[in-house]
Amino acid sequence: MLKQKYSIILRAWTTNMGGNTSITTKTGEMLDPERIPLAEIGRAKFVKLIQQFVMGLNKEFYRHNNYYIWEDNKEIMNGGIFNGSTSFIMSPDYSDAEVEKYKKSAGDVDLAFNSSYAKDVYNYLEDHEGVEFAPGAKYLGNNRNSEDALGNTIICLVKLKFGNTIVQAQIDFELSEFVDGDEMHGYIDSDGIIYDSDKNKISSKNNVEIIRNGW
Repeated sequence: MLKQKYSIILRAWTTNMGGNTSITTKTGEMLDPERIPLAEIGRAKFVKLIQQFVMGLNKEFYRHNNYYIWEDNKEIMNGGIFNGSTSFIMSPDYSDAEVEKYKKSAGDVDLAFNSSYAKDVYNYLEDHEGVEFAPGAKYLGNNRNSEDALGNTIICLVKLKFGNTIVQAQIDFELSEFVDGDEMHGYIDSDGIIYDSDKNKISSKNNVEIIRNGW
């Protein structure tokens, strides 16, 4: 009997939640993340700018690497690539009023991408510090020092401008497992047996390793 439902890869987000990681830019400037005043900004404006930032980054990344970080734009627009409470904020299944009732602010933005792209994504970001990928959304830098030491998350800061409100927002690029362009989800029962989202037992060593790394 399945007791608990988990997103297999998403366990990693709990270690970095809250927007509390400083970064040092290439010029040596140390920057701190700021909480995102969601109620003050308005959820609709926040969602629109984050979508524009991700779409812009995706487009520019393709120009340099000949493939997209996120292959399906629908997954960006429907919130499918976002993790943790960010998936609730970004989901079109909830109204602005519903989201703002429970989320007055956000500590960070949790964004999943295919772990096999990690080195390319990191190197691209390193080469584009200070670039505005959408009007009002400028990439400031990340917390990693080497493509060989990325861990589970590349923690980035992005300056977001909402009219007169400017926020240095932490955006966590979380290395995840994707199948056919979609993030993989699954279940763990009380005996620790792993299943996919269709309740099929998973015995793949690779999938078990994903679980282990996520914890």
